[in-house]
Amino acid sequence: GPPRSASEVTRMRRLFLWLVIAAVFSPMAAAQPALSVAMPPDAQNPTPVWIGLDDLRVFSIEEQDEVYQLGGRLLMRWVDPRQAFDPESVGNFRLELQGEAATDMLDEAVWWPEIEFVDAVGSRDRMAVNLTLDADGEVWYRERFLVDVKQDFYLGDFPFDQHVISFTLEPFTYGSSAVRFVGDESSIGTSTWEPTEWVVGEPVLELSDGVSHVCRAPDGAEEGPFDGGCDGASQCQGGTVCEERYGFTAMTVSMDVARVSSHYIGNIILPLVLIVLITTAVFWMDPGQTHLGDRLMLAFTSLLTVVAFDLVTSGSLPKLWYSTVLDRIVTASYVFVAVTIAFAVVIDQLDRGRHAGRGQTLNKILRWVFPAAYVVGVAILILAAA
Repeated sequence: GPPRSASEVTRMRRLFLWLVIAAVFSPMAAAQPALSVAMPPDAQNPTPVWIGLDDLRVFSIEEQDEVYQLGGRLLMRWVDPRQAFDPESVGNFRLELQGEAATDMLDEAVWWPEIEFVDAVGSRDRMAVNLTLDADGEVWYRERFLVDVKQDFYLGDFPFDQHVISFTLEPFTYGSSAVRFVGDESSIGTSTWEPTEWVVGEPVLELSDGVSHVCRAPDGAEEGPFDGGCDGASQCQGGTVCEERYGFTAMTVSMDVARVSSHYIGNIILPLVLIVLITTAVFWMDPGQTHLGDRLMLAFTSLLTVVAFDLVTSGSLPKLWYSTVLDRIVTASYVFVAVTIAFAVVIDQLDRGRHAGRGQTLNKILRWVFPAAYVVGVAILILAAA
């Protein structure tokens, strides 16, 4: 026959896929009446959902854009009696679906909590999806994901800054009255880190049931919220009644990250310090034997070198509206070079006038005090941030 178009081939593949799924699940449909799966399995109590993460990877940290890229595997497990089936009728005690077949089943025939990353930038990329149904109604969901997460970064201590990055998982629709996350020490598995500029600590897990409590008075006034349940010693007094408030159950993972500053020390700060120290050589040039123009030429050459060095390195540094430690070191370098030029002129004027001895004395003092003051000032800026 004539060649088929790409859309026709896609439609035929989807039709074949649905025929296979219908053949597999037809015994289940015959064994039990059709039930709605749009709601959690227990309408009276929250459904416990075990949630975990494994193979976490921080691929990149874009601190200026305040975004980092996170990848890993999301694991969930819960029990839904509506998905139980007769293994003899199906021919297997476990049904496993991958990729598009799994996502179609989640959209059409299997309830799931539909997890979202609260601070995600855009939608997360679900690179691989696996859905497993056991005969007793236990449901396993596995997902390989990649997501960009929004994170506030304050870079005032750059390049000696440290941060805590975190992300939160919540059900998109169902509150804590319908879904509760549960977990244990196995909820966080192995982790590896890709950014060579950062040292990342081990992830720390925190689970929240999303339930808070308030005390309501007969007139409707509220007090709270407070931690703890409504049973036991009453936290509500004076005729008030304890009430539960339901938010969203959540899983929060946080990690300490610290920048590796050795690159900036060796390639920016140290060369800048050496340039400024070279400028102080003007104080080692005897004003009685050298011309002011020679000393100023050395100082202005150093100043232009600092300017050129700043222009070259600024392209690889974060552009922020506030100053960082590195910005303050660069500014201090400009100031010290400018003050060096000013002192060179003052010493020359003293040497030419009636106070030649004072000029020589000031020159000898500054050849030691000036570089020492600069180095100490830079060290204080670094130690205050480190």
